[in-house]
Amino acid sequence: MSEVKWTAEQRAAIEARGHTLLVSAAAGSGKTAVLVQRILERVLDEKNPCDVSDFLVVTFTRAAASEMREKMTKAIYEEMGRRPKNRRLERQLALMPSAAFETIDGFYYSLVREFAGKLGISPAARIAPEAELTLLYESVRDELLEEYYEKADSDFLQAVDYFSGSRDDRRFLEVVDQLRRLTSANPQREDFLKRQVKLYESPPPFGQTPYGRALLETAALRIEYAQKLLKEAMEDAAEEPVLKQKYLPALADYGQTLELLQKAVQGGDFDGAAGLLAAFAPPRFAPAAKADEAVKKQVSARRDLVKKQLVKLKEKCFFLTSEDACRDAVALSGALRGLCGFTLELERRFGAAKNERRILDFSDLSHLLYGLLVESVQDGRVTPTDTAREISKRYREILIDEYQDTNELQDFIFRAIAQQESNLFFVGDAKQSIYLFRQAEPRIFVEKRRTFAPLSSEGTACRQLTLSKNFRSRRTVVEFVNAVFSQVMSERLGGLSYEGEALSFGAPYDTAQDVPVELRLLTGEAQQEKPQEEQESFDEAENVARLVQELLSCALVTEKDGTRRRARKQDIVILLRSVKDEAPLLEKALTQHGVAVYSDTPEAFFSRPEVLLLMSLLECIDNPLQDVALAAVLRSPLYGLSSDELAQIRLGLEGQPFYDAVRAAADSLPAAALFLEQLGRWRELAKREPVEKLLYTVLEETGLMAVVASMPMGELRCENVRQLLSYAAEYESTGYRGLFRFNRYLEGLKRSGRDLPAARLSADSDMVRIMSIHKSKGLEFPIVIVCGLSKARNKTDLRQRFVLNGEVGVGLKLRDMQRLVEFDTLQRAGVVCRNEREALAEELRCLYVAMTRAKERLLLVVDTRKRGLSRLDPVLLDEGHIHPVQLLDASSLGEVLLLAMQATDAGRAVREHYGLPECKVCRHMPCQVYVERGDGFTPAQQESTPCAAPQAAQTPPIFEGWAPRPESGAERLPSKLTVTRLKDMLRPGQDLDTPAGERVSAYRLQKTGFRRPSFVAQQQEATPAEAGTAMHELVQFAYLRGLADDPCTEIDYLVERGFLSQRQKGLISIDMVKTFTQSGLFARMLDAKWLRRELKFTVLARAGDLLPGLTGGQQEEKLLLQGVIDCIYEGDEGIVLVDYKTDRVRQAQVLVQRYQSQLQLYAHAYFQMTGRRVAKAVIYSLSLGCEAEVPLHRQ
Repeated sequence: MSEVKWTAEQRAAIEARGHTLLVSAAAGSGKTAVLVQRILERVLDEKNPCDVSDFLVVTFTRAAASEMREKMTKAIYEEMGRRPKNRRLERQLALMPSAAFETIDGFYYSLVREFAGKLGISPAARIAPEAELTLLYESVRDELLEEYYEKADSDFLQAVDYFSGSRDDRRFLEVVDQLRRLTSANPQREDFLKRQVKLYESPPPFGQTPYGRALLETAALRIEYAQKLLKEAMEDAAEEPVLKQKYLPALADYGQTLELLQKAVQGGDFDGAAGLLAAFAPPRFAPAAKADEAVKKQVSARRDLVKKQLVKLKEKCFFLTSEDACRDAVALSGALRGLCGFTLELERRFGAAKNERRILDFSDLSHLLYGLLVESVQDGRVTPTDTAREISKRYREILIDEYQDTNELQDFIFRAIAQQESNLFFVGDAKQSIYLFRQAEPRIFVEKRRTFAPLSSEGTACRQLTLSKNFRSRRTVVEFVNAVFSQVMSERLGGLSYEGEALSFGAPYDTAQDVPVELRLLTGEAQQEKPQEEQESFDEAENVARLVQELLSCALVTEKDGTRRRARKQDIVILLRSVKDEAPLLEKALTQHGVAVYSDTPEAFFSRPEVLLLMSLLECIDNPLQDVALAAVLRSPLYGLSSDELAQIRLGLEGQPFYDAVRAAADSLPAAALFLEQLGRWRELAKREPVEKLLYTVLEETGLMAVVASMPMGELRCENVRQLLSYAAEYESTGYRGLFRFNRYLEGLKRSGRDLPAARLSADSDMVRIMSIHKSKGLEFPIVIVCGLSKARNKTDLRQRFVLNGEVGVGLKLRDMQRLVEFDTLQRAGVVCRNEREALAEELRCLYVAMTRAKERLLLVVDTRKRGLSRLDPVLLDEGHIHPVQLLDASSLGEVLLLAMQATDAGRAVREHYGLPECKVCRHMPCQVYVERGDGFTPAQQESTPCAAPQAAQTPPIFEGWAPRPESGAERLPSKLTVTRLKDMLRPGQDLDTPAGERVSAYRLQKTGFRRPSFVAQQQEATPAEAGTAMHELVQFAYLRGLADDPCTEIDYLVERGFLSQRQKGLISIDMVKTFTQSGLFARMLDAKWLRRELKFTVLARAGDLLPGLTGGQQEEKLLLQGVIDCIYEGDEGIVLVDYKTDRVRQAQVLVQRYQSQLQLYAHAYFQMTGRRVAKAVIYSLSLGCEAEVPLHRQ
């Protein structure tokens, strides 16, 4: 094996001794290799040798701990190869099985068992499975609930009434569970909850509370943002003489108000700020008719943004006085007291029940060890107990991986067992901390990063260094990530600045083969076959599926030995922020396009057909009177009843349970009789046998495993069935019994969102993977597609009646129980402001993790049609950073990305699409923007500005290096062509002596225009093209017989359903419609055996069949051909292809000459898709009202 070449920073991290060291290791920086090498060199240190058993190495997952142990073992073996018969190395190898390479939970559990006597628990205490803990918790909770109802405690009843109302107590119990979870990592949970109650019972002056400070902090940011906006507006107005006279006075009034607000906020004068906002009346601009319209519009837009910030200040921060806040707190104190009292008592009872059964959960381990090892914590300094000091003598060094994901409880424990906090080695990356929902606290890492001295400093016990070199990704990916996050990641937003954290390129790639990052913008009109939001998600899935096909046809990836090969499906991953709604659409779209795909989503377990079927069957065995479950089982492949047969069963015995109807129909339906016979046996078996054995019997008698194995991805589906069997066995091992309880347990998991992991895909399976960003952490992929970026940021938690922040406290809404209305409180507003900032910082870190998974290709998809992305404000840069308030107000990560694109050379397409001005600052970003306009993606023109990349970082043309045989000239061919573009390239008059590759290159350089925005279109006269489009869409979407009978009614219906706009309705010629419906073509279409409209296709075609003039290997290259056939039907003359044209011509033959190549390609594509030849191709001219046949030469 070749010697590893360590960077200077890596070598420093390996060799540092004698102090605590914090290593901030960027994505792909080789931190695991550094950690292993550090241990190895300490073991081999001749002056101060150690054994591997002298180290405690801790990480978060079993897989990571196992990987660390394997790499350490491998490193020892490799060193033994260089130093044969070395006794020290042989000793280390012998010690490895007992060396402490642990997960945090595993290490904690070993200490708890060791010191069980001191902790007052049984040495035989075990970690209980989730099923057992859930059932025990629900049992204890329900018993305590009944007890509290019997006591009729006033605070408890007030809390139940407040959270759940008069219906039931379910919502109250959900809040109890939420409060337990959110405080589980607090070392002083009881004291924390008691402090919250006291803040409500006896509230101090509001400005001195954590809530008030959080609101004032947010207000200061918004005021600063408004002032910067106002400054830009005033500068622009001052340069235009008319606006200087007419607009500046009003802008000055805004400035004076903002200055007064700023003074009030800085002085903590809460009521003063509220009074200013209550009295403020926005000044109006004087008329400025002769002013420059562009400048006028720009100044007005910025004034409106300032006004919006003042409104938000009033609505979010200063909507009540401090006196109102105190009054609200007292009014809510009883409900909060009841909630906290019940939660603390439930925690005590649950702990006693677990102790009685000699079981523990993972949260118990941390709290038990905190009590055992931490004497006290004063001003951040940890005083260890004698037990902790004894434990600290065991380890020469404690190495903690992924330290950014620790919480306060874990941090205190590790510091307690360190030798006066002098032998800790922390490794992590705060930019990759994405487990806020698991109570991870990245601020701990960030604070150490801020306070620890650089490694080069002398005389300090705690030091830090950064590993910034990325050995994973191509230069274009690294530069793109830096260009985005240097703008959006700042200390004022999430406590972490990207300065000093930027990646540097270090991977061994040939930079001449680099391809820019791709941003795919969806801008076309949704087809409105479904509700708008659903249709937009469907369109995005379809575009991603086509993108995957394109990548599989032309993208190249690099092997470890440096050779290049065509991309395989397993090289591609699709990453989503949330997989619950998006993954099924993507999976369906990819499957329809013939691409094998797997959703690596634990949340999908209960949605798998085989799992749903077994759950329905178990419900029927427990209680056959459940109609939905019974119908699902009978309709399944096990019994195969059709929908008509189920309807006949239902109608055969109306008004009675469906089960009785099935029994009545059993004589005439053998499948129903078989089911009833088996059901009887299984119900008897369920009374005496465990659920696991019952499931085995069901599988054996129905042959379900064989049925499942025959389905697509059969092995994975079989594994899901086996996992359900293992969960049943685990459930029975808890001591709980019975099918009813098991069904209830599964239903509870499904309802609460807690899920069981589905079967995993093996590493060598050639499938495209869909996974959440969280699941992708720690992994890497040659090609990464990030989509779902346009989905609105999830603010559901911020809208809840109950909110909590570990630093700020508890926030509640005020309820008027008589009028059944709710009012926000300043306490809740303070918590929401802090949570909103923390949530956005987490979202940005998720985006960072997603982007840095890519090794060679990174592609991002943003749907600009989504709500919140229909408009975009000009970016406001503050010392190179986008102002935090502009990011806070962004509706989605997609908007954040588009804001970051504005001030770059790659952002020209973004600015043009939204009609934004040029930015004063323009930095380089290696990104190619593609704009989707209905017939596929088109590359937008790149900026040609002085800010172009330096020579060393210039990127080659987008398709360069993709072709598998460069020597054949294939690199000059595109990977994909639409029929429309290909028709333009082959139109009559085109110089066919020009090589096809050059014609493609020339096409790429043509300027592409953007569609006219709707708000402009409504104000201008219609163009002939718009009138033609309206007619074209009418004949595509109309019900043909309805169009013939009453065209006006049909047009009104299409407008009502959103297929046509009111503007388009006015452009349609009724005479033209009637001519079409009276034509011979229309009559043949009505009489057709079958007819399809808007038939989209994507096929791989031989380049030589599409582009004449190709030579050699170019002819055999495969090109991705995309298009949409207007209409195709089968009549007496065979299959007929119809294309509608709205061109204004005098003779139909002109259209034949103009579009013959296009229809030839349509026929060729249809033959490739179906194997059936098109007998006839017809152009119907809507303007001439006649048809013309197009000769077809080849298919």
